[in-house]
Amino acid sequence: MSDDLPHVERYFPGVVRESGADVLWVLPTDQGNASVRQGSDGSWGRTSGSEGMPDDIAEPAR
Repeated sequence: MSDDLPHVERYFPGVVRESGADVLWVLPTDQGNASVRQGSDGSWGRTSGSEGMPDDIAEPAR
C-alpha cells in the first residue's frame, strides 16, 4: 500500500497488527500514527490518527 503524503526518509515507521482484528497500525511516522483496515467494499484504506488504538499498541507508540 502507498499513499500520496510526503514522507521524510529518515523516519522508519513500525507496523503492528491488531490482535483480534484485521487492522494494521503504522507507528509513528513524520505524518503521525495511522491505521489501515479493509472497508465494507473490500478495499483497504488508511485513516490518520490514533482514534480507536488499543492500549497495548498505544503504550509503545508514545
